[in-house]
Amino acid sequence: MLLHSNRKRRRWNIIAVFFMICFLFQWDGVTVAQENPSAVRRSRRLLLAELDEAKKMDAVLVIDNSSSMDWRGRDPKGIRFEGAKIFIDKSEEGDRIALVDFSGSSLLLLPLTEVTETRKRLIKELVSTVRSDRKLTDINSALELALRELRSDRANPLHIPVVILLTDGEIDVVEGTLTQKRLAAQRSEKILLSKTLPEYQKNYIPIYTIALKSVIDTSLLQTLAEKSKLPQQVNEEHYFHVSAGVDLMEIFSKIISQIKKQPRVVERFHFTGEPIKQTTTTTPFTQKIGFDVILDHKENMDITLKNPKGEIVEPTAQEKKYNFYEVNKPQVGQWEVSVRGKGENEVILAMFRDEDIMIDLPFPSRFKLGDKILIFANVKYKGNIVQESTVVDLSGRKRVFSVKQLLLLIQKPDGRADGPYALQKRGGSYNYFYENADVTGKYILNFKLIGDIEGEEVQNETQKEVSVFRQKAISVFRSVGRPLLSFEKLEEKYTVGSVIELRIVVKENAELMRPSSIKVNVHAPIVGKALSIPRKGLALYSLAFTETGKEGKYTFTIEKSEDYEMIEYQQSVSVMPLFVFPWRLFIILVATFIVIVGLTAAAIKLRVWILARKSRLLVEEFHKKTQPEIIKDVGTTFAMPDEILLWRDFVAVEQIYFFKQDRNYSIICAVGSDVILNDVAISGGKKIILNDGDTIRAGGLGFKVEMAKNMPEKVSLYYLENMMIRVYRKTDGVRWLVKNIGTQPLQVGSIIPLNFIKGNILYVGQDEGLYAAEPNDIGIPHPTVASRQISIRKDNCSYFLTALDGKTILNGRLLEHGDEMKLEDGDIVKIGDLMLLVMISGEKPQFKLIEYHD
Repeated sequence: MLLHSNRKRRRWNIIAVFFMICFLFQWDGVTVAQENPSAVRRSRRLLLAELDEAKKMDAVLVIDNSSSMDWRGRDPKGIRFEGAKIFIDKSEEGDRIALVDFSGSSLLLLPLTEVTETRKRLIKELVSTVRSDRKLTDINSALELALRELRSDRANPLHIPVVILLTDGEIDVVEGTLTQKRLAAQRSEKILLSKTLPEYQKNYIPIYTIALKSVIDTSLLQTLAEKSKLPQQVNEEHYFHVSAGVDLMEIFSKIISQIKKQPRVVERFHFTGEPIKQTTTTTPFTQKIGFDVILDHKENMDITLKNPKGEIVEPTAQEKKYNFYEVNKPQVGQWEVSVRGKGENEVILAMFRDEDIMIDLPFPSRFKLGDKILIFANVKYKGNIVQESTVVDLSGRKRVFSVKQLLLLIQKPDGRADGPYALQKRGGSYNYFYENADVTGKYILNFKLIGDIEGEEVQNETQKEVSVFRQKAISVFRSVGRPLLSFEKLEEKYTVGSVIELRIVVKENAELMRPSSIKVNVHAPIVGKALSIPRKGLALYSLAFTETGKEGKYTFTIEKSEDYEMIEYQQSVSVMPLFVFPWRLFIILVATFIVIVGLTAAAIKLRVWILARKSRLLVEEFHKKTQPEIIKDVGTTFAMPDEILLWRDFVAVEQIYFFKQDRNYSIICAVGSDVILNDVAISGGKKIILNDGDTIRAGGLGFKVEMAKNMPEKVSLYYLENMMIRVYRKTDGVRWLVKNIGTQPLQVGSIIPLNFIKGNILYVGQDEGLYAAEPNDIGIPHPTVASRQISIRKDNCSYFLTALDGKTILNGRLLEHGDEMKLEDGDIVKIGDLMLLVMISGEKPQFKLIEYHD
C-alpha cells in the first residue's frame, strides 16, 4: 500500500510540474495586448513623439527567396540568411520579430514573437526556411502581409515598428510574354505606391530596403525607403545597394544599430595573414559596448576580444560568418579586438556603444557633387543637448562635464583622408563646411569628442557615411541649418463643440528646432486669438483646440519666425451645427426618384404601345383571314354551307341548317322561318333530305342544289337585286349572312322585332356575332353596345332579360352581369347610349328605340 501511494504521489507531482511548465511558457509569451489592453487600442498617430524615445522594436524581416537568388552574382551562398541572423542576435529581450518568406507568393514563417535568449536559436533556424513557390517576385503582397502583421494584436504600439525588405530583382507577378509581365508589373507597382505605401505612412512604419547589386532599376526601392521615413528620420539612410557578401551582413547590423540609436564605428580590412588589432576606450558614461566581427569565412581564423584587464570575453553569439559580442556596464579602459589566421579574407569590424554622452549627427546622408557639405553635430547627455558644460551623475556623484573639442576625420571613396578638422560651435551645434567632395561615392566621416570631467579627460567616437551623387540629392536642405515645418492636414468639417487636434510636424532638421512651442494665429467667428502649441516630441508640436462653440470658418496660421521655414503653414476648417439638413442628399434622392418614376412611366408606356401594336397586328391578321367573301353574281356556284342567316334591317328573320350524312344532305329550318323547298313550305324543326335539282327559296334568296358523282357538291345561286351574300369561314364550317342592301338607318322610332327563330332565347349585341357558337339575333350598329350585351328568354307568355356584358339599366336600375329580370310592357331598357321601350303586349313582341345618340 505504501509503495502504491508513493507511485501515485509521484504521478501527481509529474502532472503538476508539466502544467507549471506550460503556464510559465504561456506567461513568458504573453503579449503586451494582454499586459496592457488599453495600449493596443492607442493609435499609431498618437505615438509619433513617443516613437522617438522608444527602445524596443517590432521588426518584420521580409526576405526574397525567388529562384533568381541562387543565380551567380546574386546570393547563391545564402548570405542573406546570415545577415538576418546577426539582426536577430543583436535584438534585445522584449523586442518582437516576424519573418516573411516571399517570391510569387508570401508566407508568414513566424508571427511577431517576443525575443528571449532561448528563442533566438529557434528564430534563426526559421529564417533560412524557404516555403514559397520560388517562381516570381511579388513585392506588394509581401509588404501587405508585413503590414497586416504590424497592425495585428501581436504588435505592441509602444514599440518602434519597422520592416526590412531584401530583394534581388524588380516586380515580376505573372508568367507569360514580356509584354504581359511588364503590364502586370506596372499594375502591381501602381497598387504598391498608391495603396500599400500610404498605409505605411499612415501607421508611421518605415521600410528599410536592401537591393542586391544585380538590381538594375532601384527607383522603386528608393521611393519605398524615402517615402516611408518618419519626420525625425529624414536624415537617416534607409536604402542600401550592396553585393551579397560581408557588406550585406554589415547592412543588417547597421540597420538595427540605427533603429536602436547606437553610434557605431566600422572598419573594413582585406586580410592577407597579418593580424588585425583594433582598440577602443570606454568611459564612465558607457552603458553598453558591442562588437561585430564579420568575415567572408571563419575557417582557420581566430577572433579574440579582451577587456581592459586582459581577460578574454566569450562571444554573445556566433555563426559561421560572424562573432557578436555585447557587454553591459563595461569596465572603463581599453578594449581590444584581434583577428588572426591564414589565407585571404574579407573582414569588417564594427563597434557600437550606448553612451550617456553621445555625438548626434542630424545632417543629411546624400549630397550633390560639387556642393558644400554642411556638417553639424550635437553633444548630448541622456538625450539633452550639452551647450558647453552640464552636471552629470557618475555612480551617484554629481560632477561637471564640459566639451573641449569635436574633431572630424574624413575618408574618401578612393582611400584618401582629409582632416582632422575641428568643428566650430555656433549656437547649440558644432558646424563645419566641407568643400573637398570631389569624387562620387561613400565618404566615411569619423567624429571624435574630447571632453573633461573636472580635470579628467574622456573621449567618445562615432561614425557616419554620406553619399555624394552626380544627380540631384534625394534629401537636401531648403536653407542651411533651418528646420522645415508643415501643418498636418485637418478634416474639412467639424461639428459645434468638437475637438480639433492641431499638429505641426518638423519635416527636416528636427534636431535644429529650438523653440519649445510654436505660435499659431486663430481667426474664428467668435474672436481672433493666438495659440501656443507645445512641443510633444523631436519632430512634433500638437494641441487640442476646444473653443469651437460657434459655427463658422476657423483659420489657423503658423506665425513666421527666423528659427524655421514653413510649407503648408495655414489650415481652414468649417464648424457646422450638430444637425444640418442634408440638402444635397435630399436633392439627389428627389432627382433619383423623379428619374426612376420617369423611366418607369416610359417603360410602361412603351410596354402598352408594344401590346397595342401586337393586338392591332393580330386583329388585322384575323380580319385578313376572316374577311367575308361578297357574292353578287347570278350563277355563282360554291360548296354547300353549314348555315344560312337571313337578316332584315337589324334582326335575323330566317335560319337554315344543312347537314351531311354519308353522301346525303339534309335541311332543317329554324322555328318561325319561312322557307320553301320545291314550292312547298317547310315547317320549322323538320329535317328533309335534299336531292339533286331541288330548289330552295327563303326571304327572296333562291338557289338550286346540284349534285355530281365525281365532283364536290355545288350550289347555284340566283342573285336578286336587293340582296347580297357574305360568306364567313368558321372553324367548324361555313356560315352565310344574307342581308338586304338597303338597310334602314338606326333612328328614334325604329322598331326592333323580337324574332325567336332559334327557340326560346335570343341574343342582342353590337353586331351579328357570326364568329360565336350562337350568333346574335339582333345586331345594333352602335359603338356603345357590347358585342353581346343582353339575352331575352321566352317562357310561355313571359319574357326575361339577362345582363351579359356592358352597361345595362332596367327602369333606372343598373343590372349586374348575370342578373335576370322579368320584362313588363312599358319597361325602359338602356343598353349603352340607346334607350329602348319594351312592347310585349301585342302578338309580336318588340323594342322601340326612344333615345339615340350618334
